[in-house]
Amino acid sequence: MTNNLFPYRITTLPSELNPTTFVEALLDSNCLIIHDLKESSTSIVTDSTDYALRLHNLIPGFDCEPINTPTLRPKQICLVPFLHAESKPFLEQIYRLFRGLDARLLISFVRCLAKYPGTVKERIEESLSQKEVRLTRALGNRFSSAGSTQHDLYYGSDERQVLTQMLEEINKIMSANGSSYKILFILEGDISSLSEYIYANSLILSSAELSCSSIDSLYSKISCMDSMPFHPNSSAGFLGFSDRIRRKVRVNTDFGTSINGEINVGNFLEGSIGISPNRTSLEKSTLNLGTIITGLPGTGKTLTAMHLASQIYLSGKSQTSVVVISPTKEWSEFGNATGINVIRLYDMALPINFFKCYNPENREPFYQNLAMLLAYASKAGPYRNSLEKCLLSAFNKAYREDSCPDPVLVYNQIEEAIIEQHGRRTSTGVRYTKHGENIRAALENLRLMLFRPEFAVTDGIDLEELFAKSVIFDLSNVSNNMKQFFYSLILNQLYNFLGKFDEKGDSELRASVILEEAQLAIEEDEKSAVTIDLIQRIQDFRKKGIGLVIITHNLTDMHQNIRRLCQTKLYFRQSSDVAKYAAIDLGFNDDTMDNAIGRLRGLEHRVCAVSCIETHGNEKLPIGPFFTRTEIFKEFGKNKVIQKIPTFQLTCNCIIEIPAKDYPELHGRIAKLLYLNEVISECIIDKSEVRFKNLIMGKDYLLLIEGGRKKDAKTFGFVASEKVHILRNV
Repeated sequence: MTNNLFPYRITTLPSELNPTTFVEALLDSNCLIIHDLKESSTSIVTDSTDYALRLHNLIPGFDCEPINTPTLRPKQICLVPFLHAESKPFLEQIYRLFRGLDARLLISFVRCLAKYPGTVKERIEESLSQKEVRLTRALGNRFSSAGSTQHDLYYGSDERQVLTQMLEEINKIMSANGSSYKILFILEGDISSLSEYIYANSLILSSAELSCSSIDSLYSKISCMDSMPFHPNSSAGFLGFSDRIRRKVRVNTDFGTSINGEINVGNFLEGSIGISPNRTSLEKSTLNLGTIITGLPGTGKTLTAMHLASQIYLSGKSQTSVVVISPTKEWSEFGNATGINVIRLYDMALPINFFKCYNPENREPFYQNLAMLLAYASKAGPYRNSLEKCLLSAFNKAYREDSCPDPVLVYNQIEEAIIEQHGRRTSTGVRYTKHGENIRAALENLRLMLFRPEFAVTDGIDLEELFAKSVIFDLSNVSNNMKQFFYSLILNQLYNFLGKFDEKGDSELRASVILEEAQLAIEEDEKSAVTIDLIQRIQDFRKKGIGLVIITHNLTDMHQNIRRLCQTKLYFRQSSDVAKYAAIDLGFNDDTMDNAIGRLRGLEHRVCAVSCIETHGNEKLPIGPFFTRTEIFKEFGKNKVIQKIPTFQLTCNCIIEIPAKDYPELHGRIAKLLYLNEVISECIIDKSEVRFKNLIMGKDYLLLIEGGRKKDAKTFGFVASEKVHILRNV
């Protein structure tokens, strides 16, 4: 044995393990299996540079990590064991019985020289011949002829049975070209109880005390010691592993991959646990059938999606448009690395008119979809249908003459529609019904949005131009209460843009829409108008060559009808309560269902189950399910040039002049500024001027100046600019 040793700690094993493979992988190598009962760990010390690699390749699910060479205590006890076929696998219980005991059990596997089994066989046969003693007794008497019988004193003894079994073991070795291993037990530490257990559960042929100061010296010592040789299959009976080593559930799946797929996913896993050199890929054109990526947080969904998106964006003769809506800032870093434009809402203050219909001929479907999505995102509960009717009434008027209405005027139309349907005007103001009050309260998100200058403008950036070039909407700075609202607004604009695509894109991918945390935009309720709408769109997207990618933590957040339509599935680790549904979605059969459920619950980071589509001529055939270790996007920090979006001046500091000759009595009074019928600021009139900061340029405001009596109150309307001259009372 050599002193160049390589120690490893075993970290994972397959749930169904054939121990013989460990021995077969030794080849001409030797090893020590170290069972540390105090740490409940199993380690391997070998003199082979590639034994761990061979195990990794032969046993899907086997993993180990290099460790420092273990140190030994001054004294060890060496036992020469013999286990026959009927022996119990006592090593399975050692960790449970002696967990925490300050002791170690080392089991050596030393390759025997070719002549060694024959030498041991000669010893056994000699021992058998020497101990075959017979006693002859004469039976004759005067009444009968003489005779004798022989009584065996040794044939029926336990000792002879053991020697016979040992001889059978060696004969098995001889018939297998002499391949065999010497097995030794080395005990150190607090070993009294451990030693008693080993003696009670195995046959110990001999024992000796050792004083090896290092693993190197122990290796040299045991290589010279005599022991019973064992056939490789029998040697495997001396293997055992800590019950604290993580087990990977094995699921047998066929290798399925699009050999010519342009979109690389990762490496195929043999039996769902052993990484292989076989690459898994997807055909770009099949992604127009819808994709769902789901799994618990931290399992690698987003980085895998980025890896796929980067290939979609850059592969092919021309760039494919990629549009991402994300509530987190991770995708902004992806945009910087790929050169895709990023719009960070609430941070960049870019003017966007979400009410602009870029296709005037399509304005009616545009505002009908907008009404449906806003009613859903407004969280109106039982008042959703009533709110949607008010929105439709208002939009019908707002879009009748103009496909790009002023958002503030649209809101005023909505207020009027609520009054018409759920309120009435009185001499003191407006009185709303219960429905009206709740509907108006549900519009709070819309009011909050229009208070921000960038969303109150009539003219803004060209969203359709950005959609065509690829764009990422980063909603990380938007409050959680508002994220769903902006998802709906962006999706409506995107749906309008995608509606221009013709229906000749069945065999290509023209655009990819990625929804991170898609549960913010999609309802689980199958009767919801939003769900029904999306189901129809997924079916239409295929014809237009548009791929929808849904990313979500919990697959049950997506209705099963949506999951069925998404024909590319990447399912990462699933929670216990949904793993069954994931296995059914992926298409595992009854024979592998239980193992598949267990495996889905314990998938490692970046490992997922895949079900996809492969094309053969005009046919599209399902592939999978199979397991793969995914590649992840790693290009962060390598920033590319991004086309700069122009900046806009959206606000102004406003000086309002009130003619002193017309209104001399207003000096010194308090002036209140109203926007969207709410008081947003107030100040004291100084002579004939009122000053306000950060008003939205071009928007209508009201200036309310109260007096001692109601008839003394004045209300002036004006459009915000740097200089305003009040001429008349409203």
